[in-house]
Amino acid sequence: MKASQADVSVPATCKTLGVSYSGYHDGLDRPACPRAQANVVLLEQIRQAHRASDATYGMPRIQAELADQGVSAGRTRIAHLMRTVGLRGVSRWRAWCVTTKRGKVGRRHTAALSEPASSNGLGHTGDRGCVLAGVPLRNKLPKRQSLGAM
Repeated sequence: MKASQADVSVPATCKTLGVSYSGYHDGLDRPACPRAQANVVLLEQIRQAHRASDATYGMPRIQAELADQGVSAGRTRIAHLMRTVGLRGVSRWRAWCVTTKRGKVGRRHTAALSEPASSNGLGHTGDRGCVLAGVPLRNKLPKRQSLGAM
């Protein structure tokens, strides 16, 4: 509410949020809950471990590092705290390119054929020469028709 005081008055914000005006002011002087205080300490330990790893450790290794130090914290709690302050590990898999795809426009599909496909029903070279197992990729196959009751 303090951030929006310049735009909207505190009583109007309290009314919108369904909080009493006196409750808002009581909450200003109240200390943070024990969990929030523990999160501040844990976050500093996470930052130290992340800094010590040259900013390469992600949540699993940070958790293992903290466990070695005797700090017990769950995976989701560590991940949430890391996410809120923007700490990320380095993923070695992101740099690998498994496949190279061009967009749908300009993509070429080719089939290993001994001779060029023709339009004799065995294969069809469309406007881009797309053939796969003798079936043109751009044309739809005819729907199956049910025999029905004869």
